[in-house]
Amino acid sequence: MPPLHQLDDYDLCLQQRPSQLLAHSTYCLVYVELRPNGSSELWQQIERVSRDAKHHYRHDHLFVGVCVERCKRLLHTLARFQIQQLYEGKVEDQELSSHYAKVHRRLSDERLHYDHLINSCLNKELGSKYQLRLRSSIEYCERANEPLEHDALDVTVYALLALLLLLTIVSSSYDFSLKRRQPLTSAARGSLFYQQALKTRAQQFLCCFSLCRNYYRLIRPPSSDFSRDLRFFDAFRVIGVFVVILGHTLMIFMTLQLQNPEFFELYLYRFETSLFQNGNAVIQIFFVMSAFLLYVNFTEREWINNSSSVFSCIGVYFRVFFNRYFRLLPSLVLLILFNGSVLTRLGDGPFWRHLTEAERTFCRETWWKNVFFVNNYMLQESVVRSANLVYGSRYAAL
Repeated sequence: MPPLHQLDDYDLCLQQRPSQLLAHSTYCLVYVELRPNGSSELWQQIERVSRDAKHHYRHDHLFVGVCVERCKRLLHTLARFQIQQLYEGKVEDQELSSHYAKVHRRLSDERLHYDHLINSCLNKELGSKYQLRLRSSIEYCERANEPLEHDALDVTVYALLALLLLLTIVSSSYDFSLKRRQPLTSAARGSLFYQQALKTRAQQFLCCFSLCRNYYRLIRPPSSDFSRDLRFFDAFRVIGVFVVILGHTLMIFMTLQLQNPEFFELYLYRFETSLFQNGNAVIQIFFVMSAFLLYVNFTEREWINNSSSVFSCIGVYFRVFFNRYFRLLPSLVLLILFNGSVLTRLGDGPFWRHLTEAERTFCRETWWKNVFFVNNYMLQESVVRSANLVYGSRYAAL
């Protein structure tokens, strides 16, 4: 069967000087749909394997990385009518094509300019090798020496990260200076100083970004009997978070370009993979834990009793809600800003934008759905990731 991912050499394509046939060295990632051919034994095999979508990839849907210069040279000797005969048109999945048009909107994404050329080129190659025809849709194109320009959001994110780094350095330095002022005979001269409470409110404020103090606060064992009684919950939290992270990691690996997709296809038949395939059921443990802890909090602190009025109940509800909301919000906002600006600049390659560009685009456009945690209730868009723009934001919204 044709490989699921067939990629020309990305670096070599963009490094070579373009000929007179092409103005820029250009590399395009193309989504391909094989056309049905009932008379072909190969097509019958592809159709049979792809029918089991729970355990197999769609082997009639391919991703091809195309060096446009190579395609130009391949079709250069053909007459115009021969090239026209090779052309099969765009893919039938208009929803996916619309998604690509929403996500990839850089100047280099010249879909209309290269659509006819690349489709004819791929049909010539696959037709001679597999006797199959295909439709195609260009996801995006990359041109040599055209880096992604910085905009106002990028500058804002860099300034925010620099500010956080500066606050951490200043706060840690101030905390260290307080430690140096301790008497030489004091036991607090060592690491114990960072575990002790500061004397004044001003010192507490100035040391809130101190690395050492926050580290010891993080690893400090529970001090109250109530907290010690609930330590067993940490095991359930670790197991749940481990399954969530591992499941999302496997999802990423399964969407990368694969030379041996059969490994994952056989892996999905194994018993232990049912744990990841039923991740929605595993997540229920967090609902149970949250409900139990909420009940314990209300019982222990006696926020509401039989004599509480309706307005006091409503006030307690919003107090609990906003307390949790503002605890989660800073980390989520920082992650949205990171994905919308920095993430896509951390790597390069033929498949990099396929993995990161949707994060960048939707973190800039539909960030508010995640900030207000309504992303799980607004999934009408073409692809769910446009609402769940940050991996894990759906999990946080639960």
